[in-house]
Amino acid sequence: MANIKPSEMTPDASLSGTEIFPASDGSNPVSISVNQILAFVQAALEAITPIVTHDGSDSIMVLENGSDLKPVDTDLVKQYFLNQMWGKANEPSVDDADVIPLKDGSTEKTTTADDLATYFLAKLDPQILDISDKTPKVTPAGTDKILVVEGSTPKYTTFTNFSNALYATLKTYVGALTPVVTTNDADELYIIQAGVEKKITLVDLITHLGIQATAPGGGATPGLLAVWSGASALADGPSLVDSFATGSTGAVPSTQGVRKEMNEIISDLSDIGEAVDDADEMLIHNDSQGAIYSVAMTAIWTYINSKIGGVGAKTTPIDADKIVMKDSADSDNQKELTFVNSWDNYYEAKAEAIKLDDFAAPEDNTDLDATGSAHGLMPKLDKTKLDAMSDELGAITASEAQQIQNIGSVTISNTQWDWLGNFVQDSHNPDPAACAAMTATNPAAAAAMTHTAGTGADATTPSGAEYNLARADLDALKTAVDANNAQIDAAVVDLAALKTAVDNLKTAVDAINATQAATNITAAS
Repeated sequence: MANIKPSEMTPDASLSGTEIFPASDGSNPVSISVNQILAFVQAALEAITPIVTHDGSDSIMVLENGSDLKPVDTDLVKQYFLNQMWGKANEPSVDDADVIPLKDGSTEKTTTADDLATYFLAKLDPQILDISDKTPKVTPAGTDKILVVEGSTPKYTTFTNFSNALYATLKTYVGALTPVVTTNDADELYIIQAGVEKKITLVDLITHLGIQATAPGGGATPGLLAVWSGASALADGPSLVDSFATGSTGAVPSTQGVRKEMNEIISDLSDIGEAVDDADEMLIHNDSQGAIYSVAMTAIWTYINSKIGGVGAKTTPIDADKIVMKDSADSDNQKELTFVNSWDNYYEAKAEAIKLDDFAAPEDNTDLDATGSAHGLMPKLDKTKLDAMSDELGAITASEAQQIQNIGSVTISNTQWDWLGNFVQDSHNPDPAACAAMTATNPAAAAAMTHTAGTGADATTPSGAEYNLARADLDALKTAVDANNAQIDAAVVDLAALKTAVDNLKTAVDAINATQAATNITAAS
């Protein structure tokens, strides 16, 4: 191994303790093993003088990450352990067997939650029960608190609640006592004298009052009130009656008698004989003060009006809803009327009696126009076109219109109309030879036609039976068109009248509503 550097030697990955190192013991070369070095270090550490008084500036050696030995301040070590302890999960439900660390003198120990609770109770009970060292309160307030135990659970109650419970219990207790039928002089009563609770006998109470009432000689008469006849004697007094007698004396009316008399007085009063005035007054019982007062009619109306005004609004009435009204046919007695009856028996008839031409002029829309599947209003008309049609049809004579009317339900095709036109032109030709050249859709019918001389001023103008019939039909058509124009003009007038009727209906409904509102107010009063 000569001339081999330690850095060139093979590292020992696992020490067993028997490995040796060269050393010098004084001037003698020796070898030393790992175990010997370890034993020497341990002995040296154990030989260190222990610290008697520890402070936060002391340090301990800590092996960092298993390799580096470093000094650590003891305060940091202490804080680390405290953080570990307080960082534990919270125990929401403590039971008797739970363990808590503590120091018994100089010895660290543990105790259970049950033992700790027993210790606290033993210390707290004398402090809670012994209140002799507490400052007395001469005048308790209602919000002051008193310690109570409900079952086994400690709670508190206020002085007011405690007093109320005490009085209620006392009331129940006294009410359950056996009643005294015959009193004795030695019977005792509870009194308070100058703020001090005391008792007093009945005889002492009578002596203090200075009087002792005695019954009338021979005893009291039933049905009569007792009155004083002297300093300490009673005598028969007036009778107690339930009704008043005219001119009667020596009788005192009972509450029932007074009430009956008041009813008779009110019933016997004359009717006012005139309309009630705002300044008139009524008697009313003031519930908050327990007294009877007079009140003006204006105040009563103000109260009633406030109640009417405070009624909730209903925006969508139904048939079964009711209103109050005065029946003029029954001496203005108040009666109820449903909405459906008001419509069925009054408003519907009024509405139906309004003429269509009394309504206001309609707007320019098609909301209510008639369709192929439903009745409705006639669509808006273009009167200028109707007038132009009237002018054109006005040239048709009565006989021409009659001819058209004679067509009836027979359908005439376009070809037939063309033929008719050609025929009319040819029939007016002054040249008979030209008439002979006419053609027709039906040659046989054309061949059968004959031409007769006209009877007009122009003797050469044909005036056949066909022409005369056509002229009559056209005259009839003009007459029908003229009649139709007259109906259209009448419809325009009717629409104007309808507008007026609607305006009148609106005015009537507004008046009815105003009358109904006044009726409701009158009925409510």
